[in-house]
Amino acid sequence: MLAIHYSGWEIAGSFIGITGIGNSNWYIFTILVMYLVSYLAAVALKDNYKAIAMAVTVCSVAYVVIAQITGLPSRFVSTVVTYALGMWIAVYKDELERLLKKKSLISLLVIVIPILLTYKLRGNDFIMNLNSCFFVLLVVWFMAHFETRSNILYFLGKHAFSIYILQRLPMLIISYFYTPAGVMNYVFVAMCLLITVGFAVVFDHLLKKVDRMIIKT
Repeated sequence: MLAIHYSGWEIAGSFIGITGIGNSNWYIFTILVMYLVSYLAAVALKDNYKAIAMAVTVCSVAYVVIAQITGLPSRFVSTVVTYALGMWIAVYKDELERLLKKKSLISLLVIVIPILLTYKLRGNDFIMNLNSCFFVLLVVWFMAHFETRSNILYFLGKHAFSIYILQRLPMLIISYFYTPAGVMNYVFVAMCLLITVGFAVVFDHLLKKVDRMIIKT
């Protein structure tokens, strides 16, 4: 209906995210790689969580290096090291929270200064990863000091992945039939957001049913 055509290779590659068919494929490919690395590290190192985190860290950096050599687009690797950082945060959660609360100002400066220093250098994948890691730590700092309760944020967080992966569908469909201009751009964004949220709720509901079918078998 939309007159969009993809080659067999593009369709086959989209199942692992190495190619895209209108969706943000880079995230799918990268997260599958990191899930595989995490699984292998967990199998090999058992309950040694620090060793697992270290193995995933090394592999995430190696992934950036391989991407540089093979010419993989930056979007595939620009924030991948934050995945490994999340593991370290989980391992040292209590100690990190105490440190951030006890040394509030110093820890904030230690986090913010590198963000500012590397902000304009983010064109380099390694620096972008470094900048992203400090940004994650900034979020953790705020979470250690402030508590936010919001039904809207909870709802969006609950459906975050589905919203992210489905967001382009309404954009493609609506823009095929109508090209917004001027103030209608805002209407276009609002419509896409509402439709995407609707898609995400239905999508997550169906996935739960699929999960129950798979678990039963």
